[in-house]
Amino acid sequence: MSIPRVSAILVCVLMLSPNLAQAFNAYGSVRYRTEVVDQQTQSRTGVANTLRLRAGLVTHPMAGFSALLEGTGVAEIGPRRSSNAARPDSRYPTINDPQNLDLTQAAIRYRPVEPIALRLGRQRIARDNQRFIGPVGFRQTQQTFDAASFSLADYKDWFLDYDYLWQVRRVVGRRAGNGAGALDSDSHLIHGSYRGINSWQFTAYAYLFDVENDAFDLATYGGWARHTWQQGMVKFAVRGEAAYQRPHREQPVPGSYHYGLLDAQARHGPWMLGLGLEQLSGDATGAFQTPFATLHKFQGATDQFLTTPRNGVTDGYLQVAYKIGGSPFDVATISHVRFSGTAHEFRSADGGRHLGREYGLTAELGFENATRITLQGARYVAGNFSQDTDKLWLSFEAEF
Repeated sequence: MSIPRVSAILVCVLMLSPNLAQAFNAYGSVRYRTEVVDQQTQSRTGVANTLRLRAGLVTHPMAGFSALLEGTGVAEIGPRRSSNAARPDSRYPTINDPQNLDLTQAAIRYRPVEPIALRLGRQRIARDNQRFIGPVGFRQTQQTFDAASFSLADYKDWFLDYDYLWQVRRVVGRRAGNGAGALDSDSHLIHGSYRGINSWQFTAYAYLFDVENDAFDLATYGGWARHTWQQGMVKFAVRGEAAYQRPHREQPVPGSYHYGLLDAQARHGPWMLGLGLEQLSGDATGAFQTPFATLHKFQGATDQFLTTPRNGVTDGYLQVAYKIGGSPFDVATISHVRFSGTAHEFRSADGGRHLGREYGLTAELGFENATRITLQGARYVAGNFSQDTDKLWLSFEAEF
């Protein structure tokens, strides 16, 4: 019997117990989003209106055991005027939020003693800033993993995570063609960090992927360090990261590649300013890849570099944000107002060819009841890569 079925049975047993109210906590969220995509080579503008409903149950611990069960449904609202992995349509740009109904989490957790936790089943996994492993929270269907996981949390300032993955559930949903919605896996994730030195954090990782898509068979080894400090009224943070990637198992590309990141941020009151330089190397035959990352967070919101070009990519970026709590209009239900802007300059890592620029703006209005409204736009101006692209998102999200 599969792990998701075992988790579902355990939850049902607890739901039927006499102490129903004490057996579990329920949670959920609803998100409606309009996404508009205009691309230079497409004669028609892509529009997707989607509604996502997510609901789950988390049981209270019993002898150290607890269970999680979560389902997600995504519905298309109105006429379909976009392409996606489940229903391709060459007339329109791709917006990968297909209609979907799936069990997105189903896991059993066991905590024998306080620092140690074991998890078995379908789950979301996020590591660090999600550059290599993440749930892709931006998309309506998130990326999840069927995995056995071990965690050691804050044992003498050490943190350790190990995950064995036997399946990766992709954001394109279970109806995607060519089996792209779920990939069988025989993969290992090893991640550890040390936080025992004041204002410093050190992390090392090894991600060994062997999946059904041989192009994703990659072994990645790396680490990062972060330092924070305060000078007067300004808080600073600097983060440096380096990684090495080589072929693993059936990977058809023989080359080895590197990754580098230097990121700096300064915060003063409601303002944040960030500067960074990120590079994924390439050599005209292949490049450094991060297929299981939350890719929408990196290299621009228009998603031009979900697959790293063969000559690699260097991204120099600038971020500016302004966030205030409450409301300038003294409306008690408003928790925050946030504005942010980003600019990216892209060049190939090998040869320095201009790959384009991107500019983005975001405005978010948050409410005390965990509801938020977000308006975001981004424009990619092509260089020697891809095509001019404009994207716009308007979303309403509530949690309960």
